[in-house]
Amino acid sequence: MSTEGIKCAIRNVSLAKTRLNAEVARTFPLGAEVTWKKGKHWQCGTVLDHGSVGRVGGLRVKNHKSDKSYWITMYDVVGYVS
Repeated sequence: MSTEGIKCAIRNVSLAKTRLNAEVARTFPLGAEVTWKKGKHWQCGTVLDHGSVGRVGGLRVKNHKSDKSYWITMYDVVGYVS
């Protein structure tokens, strides 16, 4: 039994996470406005930071209405992708 296939898959996942973070940072630069959905409510705010390890594809945002800051995911922004 070889573990090379598993090692290759791990490298591919790592590369995909790096690419996702780069694309999110390009699409939503610091200071950009972003709209997302939490529950049944659409919200908007400003991008404060980008995710890294543990928050791949995440954005730290400041909600315009509540003035609170928190992390959101791309699922909040674009919905679930199948």
